[in-house]
Amino acid sequence: MATLRDESSTLLSPNRATREKSSWTTVVARPEEESPPTWTIALTGVVIVLAVAIVALGVLLEVFRLHVYHIADRALYTTAPLGRTLAIAHLSSLVVGLSVPIAIGLGAYSLAGRWLAASRVEGPDRPTPYQLGILMKTLSGANLTALWTGSTYIVGRGIAPGGKSLSRPPMLRHAVFMLLFFLLLAYATTGVETWLGLASSAVPYPVTDILSDGPFPSFGRRINQTLCDETLGLSANKPYQCGLVRGSGGNPQAASLQILTMNGLSKTTVIAFTQDSTAIMVPPTANLSDQLGWVATTLGVKSTCTSVTAQCIDPGNLGSNAGLITNCPPSVNFNTTALLSDICNPYQADFYGGPLGPDGVPLACGQNANSTEFRFGAIVISPAYNVNNSLETFVGDTGFFLHGNRGGYNVLTCEIKALDVKYHYFNGSYSLLSSTPSELAQGQRLSDGSWAGLKYVPTAVDGAGLYSGSYADAFAARLSLVTLATTAYVIEPTEALQQEYTWPIIGSRIPLAPFLLFFTIAFIYCVSVAIITIKAVIQIRTSPYTSVARSRLLDPSTVISTAYGPDDAKLKPTHTIEELFGDETAADRLNVAVDTPVDGLPLVRRSTFQYRRTSLEM
Repeated sequence: MATLRDESSTLLSPNRATREKSSWTTVVARPEEESPPTWTIALTGVVIVLAVAIVALGVLLEVFRLHVYHIADRALYTTAPLGRTLAIAHLSSLVVGLSVPIAIGLGAYSLAGRWLAASRVEGPDRPTPYQLGILMKTLSGANLTALWTGSTYIVGRGIAPGGKSLSRPPMLRHAVFMLLFFLLLAYATTGVETWLGLASSAVPYPVTDILSDGPFPSFGRRINQTLCDETLGLSANKPYQCGLVRGSGGNPQAASLQILTMNGLSKTTVIAFTQDSTAIMVPPTANLSDQLGWVATTLGVKSTCTSVTAQCIDPGNLGSNAGLITNCPPSVNFNTTALLSDICNPYQADFYGGPLGPDGVPLACGQNANSTEFRFGAIVISPAYNVNNSLETFVGDTGFFLHGNRGGYNVLTCEIKALDVKYHYFNGSYSLLSSTPSELAQGQRLSDGSWAGLKYVPTAVDGAGLYSGSYADAFAARLSLVTLATTAYVIEPTEALQQEYTWPIIGSRIPLAPFLLFFTIAFIYCVSVAIITIKAVIQIRTSPYTSVARSRLLDPSTVISTAYGPDDAKLKPTHTIEELFGDETAADRLNVAVDTPVDGLPLVRRSTFQYRRTSLEM
């Protein structure tokens, strides 16, 4: 048996070129077309960055510019509708996800440059055909499947299908890490956007329109100076009293208005409390709109009381069952040893006390504190605190000491201040904006009126502090109300300083954590795209062949042209499909001979594929 062999030809793989050259200069010619202009690459990166940034900026404009907002409780409260705000955020997430393949394409310019540089010096950044396939799938896929393919090859230490260990080109690892980075940003954006949607909620957000230009309604209160001037010469009326006392019988109209105001029944003035327990005179609000608010000035009283019972009794000398003996030390400055019949007691109260003079003794009739700040003392007796029928003991921290047949005794001292107040009202709430001492005449009127506290306060707060709250605080608040009510007769309305309307709007509550994280990721994505765009521009300017090498990394058509295209297409340094394939005819259609394979022929081949048998075995 003899073998005839044609030595002039070599049987080569149909997937390789018919000529093999080892020199770079013999294979690569000048590009037949210019590389894409750098402005096209730059414009692509700019468009991606602007698209993400503009949509993210739309969320910020929607929340911070077009609507009212405030930050509280680690959340952003805004009048922006929740649905529209989340829709814009979803659009931003969508733009990031759609632009990832384009961003990967920009990053391929740097990889192509590394491939070119390694090819000139036979460096390690040259992939094998199998590695090139992994690179192409990683870069062109831009999805989890592509990431899995590339990462498993890297983790597998570059084991080819045949089992041989290969050196992985660094640019393959770079491609996988780049894809991993951008996919993480894309999926993180989607995840945070989902978190944002789940954690956010629609909440009522009242919006207030403030009117600073008057005239405004008469929601303020002040002293009726006209009344004071008209009553200046009345008998038995002191100059500061402004008609509160008219002759020996007093003033029945003033007494009536005091009771109505104290009980909240007056049609002109009621007494309310600010957040710091200052009693102030305000207009009735029962018939006013809930949307109405205002800022106004008025008159107020602030009282603070302390129980000093423990300092004023002697456990060894408590007295008979008829009454408890009290004797306060000088530090308390409340003289409790005088008889009830010895003090002024204009309201015929059953308890000892009243406004105190400098020596701690209740003032005599016709006297007043002559100050806008004065002291008040009282000994309150109540059977309400003898709940356990235990004697000679204190009842909790109420200050009441149980003794004898009358129940509990409580010795209190208070500080009372006459104030001019500026306050804000909305929806039943009064907020103190500022306070200053009132004029002396008002302090003198309140000093006279505080005597009413002995009559009206103890019964109004009887039992307070027994199960909840503080008796001293309850006594102080009621003392402020009763004392201020005694001057209701000399009060008149005055114009408010500001008026406002509050409209109920359904806004949004957006937690700060996902909100800030959402924009942080968007910022990182924009910066990353900008960096790879700059690198791509630099690389394309460095070598005119970068775009050609990039097409071999991204475009499967280039591989198809090498495997099945005309011979002249295999050597064309171009990334244009038309240039690679040229004019095609019906004879260029591909056959796949899987069911009828021919020995020695590729499974997929052109119709015009000519296989010249160069060996004959006999």
